Amino acid sequence: MKTPRNNPRIILTVNQDNITAKGVFIDYRENVYQFTKSFNDENQAMHYLHNMRENENKEFSIQVNRISWSK
Repeated sequence: MKTPRNNPRIILTVNQDNITAKGVFIDYRENVYQFTKSFNDENQAMHYLHNMRENENKEFSIQVNRISWSK
């Protein structure tokens, strides 16, 4: 069974109404944290998550789910 400590991941869900990131990350002390945040657009979200990994030393993978509702 995969635990958050073994598989830290933030899932970015993109649809026409909103962009939401949810998941877990590990900090430099190896503490596990829950993460939930909404964004205005996908570029803003990716920039924020990239900054978390590069400048704040958070460890996680990113999974992007794009949902399109076509009529």
